[in-house]
Amino acid sequence: MEIPSLTLTEVLGDEQNGPSTYGAIDLLSEVEIIFGRDIPTQEVFLVYGRQRLRELFRDGQDNSDVDVLMIDVARQTDELNQLLALVQIAKQSDDYVEAA
Repeated sequence: MEIPSLTLTEVLGDEQNGPSTYGAIDLLSEVEIIFGRDIPTQEVFLVYGRQRLRELFRDGQDNSDVDVLMIDVARQTDELNQLLALVQIAKQSDDYVEAA
């Protein structure tokens, strides 16, 4: 399965009056599983969709119809917090766990 990848800036869009939070929320609300990827380290982490992933693995479901998105952020900046806030608004929760 090929997972589409966007930067946080691309998710927010590039409208005339600046980034569109509404467009980002619409996009994120349609996606079932959201991964983040730290730009400097390329480390991948789950942002949203833990339950859906469990269902896919437990039931051995075909994953070709699952909407998945990878969002590249620089975790050492405020981008991760921005992404988590957008996911909270779009999904009413997130599944991000800070690595120990």
